[in-house]
Amino acid sequence: MLPKSVALVFAATFMAGSVSCAHAQVVSAAHQGQLPVGVGFGLSNYDLDYGPNRRMDGATAWVNTDVPFTPRLLKGLELEVEGRDINMNRPASLKRMRQDTFLGGPTYTWRYSRTFHPYAKYFLGIGSIDFPRIGQWYQHDTRTVEAPGVGLQCRSFGNFSFRADYEYQFWIKMFGRNDLNPNGFTFGTMYDFRTRNRSRY
Repeated sequence: MLPKSVALVFAATFMAGSVSCAHAQVVSAAHQGQLPVGVGFGLSNYDLDYGPNRRMDGATAWVNTDVPFTPRLLKGLELEVEGRDINMNRPASLKRMRQDTFLGGPTYTWRYSRTFHPYAKYFLGIGSIDFPRIGQWYQHDTRTVEAPGVGLQCRSFGNFSFRADYEYQFWIKMFGRNDLNPNGFTFGTMYDFRTRNRSRY
């Protein structure tokens, strides 16, 4: 269950995004972009897949860009990189716990309307974890991480969008033959430097 403070932030972000999305339907989208990228920031709540009372919060930032010279059928294809630091509201039962990831890969967005854009992604990268000491010294490790996910991006006012994202991670063979599977939600806002009146929207 989310801590009250984080739940309030998530709720406020969601309400603001919903109001902005509704407003976007009647606001002109003719904005000239400058760079072929979008940047975003959000708050995350994750199941650590480690120990009891294992939910923690953190922050996520991402950058994405179009894939050039794609055929019309693949116009929703983009490349994205994200960094996430799960390091807040640590459970009392886990005095030492932190999970950081740096991931990147393709996303595909379905722009069936001017406002709502669902997407799917599959990322690959590296994860770093700090955990309660096992034995005399073992309390930190890194692993290759694979992370499929889905989400919804909602155009808001101007070049801003609201995003809700779910990601399921595979920390490959974290403990013996077993993967670690942190997973959770990120709610945030994105600013798109790209032109907003193109046919891609």
